[in-house]
Amino acid sequence: MAGPTSRRTTGAQTRATAVKKAAKPAATAAKPAATAAKPATKTAKATKTAKPAAKTARPAPTKKTVAKTPPSTRAAASKVTAKRTATTRPARPRPSAAAKKAPVALQDVGLLFELTAAPVPQKATRNMRRRLLVGGGVALVLVLIGGVAAFALRDPAPSKASYIAKADLICRPGNGPVTAIVRPTSYPELSTVSATVVTATSAEVEQLNDLRRPAGEDGKQAEAAIKALSTYGGAAVTLRDAAEKKDGTATIAGTKSLQAAFGDAQAKAKAFGFSACGAGMQPGIDTTLAGATAVIKTEFTAQADSFCRAAATKMNALPTTPDTDAGVIADLNNSLAITQKLVADLRTVPAAPGDEPVVTQMLDAADKLNAKTVELRDAVAARDFARFQAVLKEAGPISTDSNHQFDAYGLGVCGSNFGA
Repeated sequence: MAGPTSRRTTGAQTRATAVKKAAKPAATAAKPAATAAKPATKTAKATKTAKPAAKTARPAPTKKTVAKTPPSTRAAASKVTAKRTATTRPARPRPSAAAKKAPVALQDVGLLFELTAAPVPQKATRNMRRRLLVGGGVALVLVLIGGVAAFALRDPAPSKASYIAKADLICRPGNGPVTAIVRPTSYPELSTVSATVVTATSAEVEQLNDLRRPAGEDGKQAEAAIKALSTYGGAAVTLRDAAEKKDGTATIAGTKSLQAAFGDAQAKAKAFGFSACGAGMQPGIDTTLAGATAVIKTEFTAQADSFCRAAATKMNALPTTPDTDAGVIADLNNSLAITQKLVADLRTVPAAPGDEPVVTQMLDAADKLNAKTVELRDAVAARDFARFQAVLKEAGPISTDSNHQFDAYGLGVCGSNFGA
């Protein structure tokens, strides 16, 4: 009697036999189909042997065909392409003929490009850096030397004639405000015109200093002339400040300084060849100096008349002395004390520049008259009446001359009007 295992094995064999029997007719049926395919293969070989007259173009894939490509396939292809692009070393650009002849710096640019384009061994990197540093330094020196040489060739020192022409173009319009100065008659006006000289001179000197000078000795002479222009500009500053303070002594010092400094600048500018610079300001400077002299003289006249008025007041206030020798001597001593102090006070008043000799001569004449007064007093004291008459005769012309000089200088109280 068969068990369960035997039954399973027998069933399986039976099913296998049935499958084989069913598959055998299908294989037999397939043989005619394969036999029928052989003539078709020969025909295809014949067709391949005969070359067509024109090669048939392969149709381009349509959007529909591309769309059927799976997304995973396209992503994989993109990654492969990107990987090949990243690992492929770019071709080094060939230097042109101009680059081969260029300085070291241009060749080093190529090396720098190569260093940044792809990884290079550490030793090669150090060598290339060394070449860059050495070659770059040489190129920098060459560029600097070439730049200086190019600048020197492009902007050479001007000739003397060219420099003078450019300088006079600066000074000619700059002199305008100074040449238009009107003679000042007071300290405020003198301060104003002096400020005009300061402004105009400073502007000219600043522009002239920016102007490139000729080379050699011509350049030195030009520099000396410009320095002299700057010096008389500084003297004008002194005059301006003194006039603003109404300081007679300082104003006189400023006037003298400006006169001397301008004379020096004019001489140097003329010697160099300037026509507008320096000499072009002379009319205005002369007007300023003349105005300064007039202002100082006016101040001297006012102070002198003030001293003379006070002296005359004292003189008129003297007591009447008896008509005796003692009375005459006392009267002469009192008058002599007033006139001697007057002359001493007048000598303290600053005289205008250029007027010093005139003022000195005028005050010396007053001193001579005082000296004759002393002689008269001594003659009376000695009871030498003959001497008294002789000295009195000599004192007459001296008194007339002294009064005339005071009047001629413009004094209204000192002189012939003294005590009137």
